[in-house]
Amino acid sequence: MKRSQIFLAILIAVFHLNTYEGFSQTLPEDIRVTRIYSDDNYNAFTSLLKFNGRFYCAFRSGEAHVYGRDGITTIISSKDGKKWKEIASLSVPGYDLRDPKLSITPNGNIMVIIGGPDFIPLDDEHFVGGGRINGNFTGLISFTRDGDFRNVLKLPSNSDSSYPGFVIEKGKLYISYYSSHETERTSIYFAELPLSYFDNKK
Repeated sequence: MKRSQIFLAILIAVFHLNTYEGFSQTLPEDIRVTRIYSDDNYNAFTSLLKFNGRFYCAFRSGEAHVYGRDGITTIISSKDGKKWKEIASLSVPGYDLRDPKLSITPNGNIMVIIGGPDFIPLDDEHFVGGGRINGNFTGLISFTRDGDFRNVLKLPSNSDSSYPGFVIEKGKLYISYYSSHETERTSIYFAELPLSYFDNKK
């Protein structure tokens, strides 16, 4: 199955699931979630990358979910996933830079492209993705090339949340996403959980 077909399958599964069954309602002790960016803007649509020993998180920052002044891409960085610093902002007059995605070019530079929801492989057959489930919260799902989808985890969030980004490193899955469950405007969150959490989800 091509990556584009898997991508379409995850979009259908994430945005059309009609049950909460299977989602953990409380976070296990070994899962950590922290708010890493918040201001007066509507911050959303994240991407996460680990490069040269640092995390990079990109997201759209605008006046509202849609409309208002043009959205810009903000990029923050952290060495330890705890202390984050804004390092860049990208804007194009007359354009709303939504859904930024970070990747590495062949010559070793960070590239920002405009994309959509993300997913990441656990191995050759298993993948993790996520999004807004039933319009109510951001959840993680696991799925296979054969289309076996399983609910995994409900992240602390509300109906105004989604677009997780993913990094896997040294036995952990790192996640960025946005939500407004703690603040009046949407904020950016960073979660980490052991890959062993998915052992019984395959």
